[in-house]
Amino acid sequence: GEYMSVDRPDHTFGIMNSLFMCQKPQGPFDEIVVVSPLTVMRLLPPGDHVLSATVGSKCGLVPMAGSCSSITTSGLEYDMDAACMAFGGLVSTSNIVARDEVTVANSDPVIWTMTFLEFE
Repeated sequence: GEYMSVDRPDHTFGIMNSLFMCQKPQGPFDEIVVVSPLTVMRLLPPGDHVLSATVGSKCGLVPMAGSCSSITTSGLEYDMDAACMAFGGLVSTSNIVARDEVTVANSDPVIWTMTFLEFE
């Protein structure tokens, strides 16, 4: 499917579902990164993560498999400290990268997205 297609957002949801199905522990892959000409997306399983990022890029962290009961970040304009994220509540969809290294500690799976700065 087409990732980030304006006329087919259902394809983007299908790709997100594939991340959950193909990445460990359900699938065979340790990590999968989805890249389009405009943006990058990856599934962050529960744990501690260090992400290379581009300062000034738009980014987001979204709980896609229910709620994320605790998420702490550093390196973002709007960092979170043990925040709870869920649809119908907080989702971090309008953030900006503040440092070239972003850390994320999450209790439950979340999707990380970042727009390539040259396309903003």
